[in-house]
Amino acid sequence: MWFDPQTLLARSYPPATSATFEVQAGTKVAESQKSQPAAKDTALNPDRYCWPHSSAWNTCEIELFNRRAALFVRRGADEAQAEKLADRLVTRDREDDDRRLCLECRHLQGATPWRCGNWFMAGVAVRSGDAGLARDMVMLLQRCPGAHSIPL
Repeated sequence: MWFDPQTLLARSYPPATSATFEVQAGTKVAESQKSQPAAKDTALNPDRYCWPHSSAWNTCEIELFNRRAALFVRRGADEAQAEKLADRLVTRDREDDDRRLCLECRHLQGATPWRCGNWFMAGVAVRSGDAGLARDMVMLLQRCPGAHSIPL
């Protein structure tokens, strides 16, 4: 059997993605092959080792965390509390928990004192002269029948 040392043919496998190219002088790849990027190169995916493959946050979770923390600060929480609550919501989302925070609800009115704009459906008693919702209630995960989340 005789091989030309200047030109060898190489084939990539699996056959569904096979491509033939010339390798000259042992290292030079044909120009047509250099310009084609890999179709599904996992090295380009920043989330390849993140949730659900590990406990690390993926890009979407990080962006949602930042938007939630900013919303909670705008609604009257201090920065440390807002980050703590947004962090808790990442876990809630992963566990498919159906509880919500009042801070997420579009019916929450004001920022200390807070009031529920959907108090009848939520089952929150409102009286004349009521001081509003307690801080602990607003920052507690709960199942509220009147809750409607703000689209982030």
